[in-house]
Amino acid sequence: MDMLFSTYLLPAVLAFIMLGMGSTLSPENFRYLFRFPKGLLTGLLGQMVFLPLVAIAIAWVAPVSSVLKVGLVLVAACPGGATSNLIVHLLRGNVAMSVSFSAINSFLTMFSISFWVNLALRLFAEGSASITLSVQETFTHIFLIVLLPCVLGMIIKKWQPVFAHKAERPMNIIMPVLLAIAMIGAIFIDKKDGVQVDGSLLAQIFPWVFLLNIGGLVGAFYIARSFRLGIRNSTTISIEVGMQNTGLAIYIATAPAMLHSAEAAMPAAVYALFTFFTAVGWGIFLRRKYVLGAFRRWRSR
Repeated sequence: MDMLFSTYLLPAVLAFIMLGMGSTLSPENFRYLFRFPKGLLTGLLGQMVFLPLVAIAIAWVAPVSSVLKVGLVLVAACPGGATSNLIVHLLRGNVAMSVSFSAINSFLTMFSISFWVNLALRLFAEGSASITLSVQETFTHIFLIVLLPCVLGMIIKKWQPVFAHKAERPMNIIMPVLLAIAMIGAIFIDKKDGVQVDGSLLAQIFPWVFLLNIGGLVGAFYIARSFRLGIRNSTTISIEVGMQNTGLAIYIATAPAMLHSAEAAMPAAVYALFTFFTAVGWGIFLRRKYVLGAFRRWRSR
């Protein structure tokens, strides 16, 4: 039971979160999204291309080992999932768009992760690796944790709308509390095949992964704004690009059939320590600056 939180509790909590978020959605949310796909395409471009390029630029100048440089690019190549979906929900972003990102990028990353990591290996480590993600495992993961709970939540909303409405407020408290417990256990309690971050290594890696996170959050927001997307969609894209699937990155870094390097997993382990809080803080800042600012201007007319 060395991986109790990571293996059992965290996936269960994420599925429960998706159930709760699904109960706030309807099929029309998704139909609108695919009728007007500019926001979806912009976000996927940010996740698949923009952030990995930012990571390569940071790795190029960072005074760290070549293995850590590859690990930094690996983090950027693994887009977020249910955790970013929850943050978007709590910030009243476009949840349907957020869930769609999780579903689509889970399949795109089966090809994009190998491309970006092999490019990083050639640039920084003069090598290459065979990285192959199982189609069946990937589909099972995204279906059981993201898609199925979300659809069940939408069914609950359709057949029990009063219950879904009453449950929304307490769920907004319960979901982040459960996620915090599961993530703390997964990061600090579970034993992860030698992936331990000591103080000196944390000080060495933190500035660069922090720069990657902030670059993703801020850069993606203004890219979305340049495409004339609204504040709600731009915030959603920003959170989705800034939040990464560190669990997947650690797995690829440490798996014997892939990179097989605990050192390459260090950037992901450090990234996981703080990005939930930076994403929430950035989202709150945007809401205060744009949404509340627009409301005050309307009130002053």
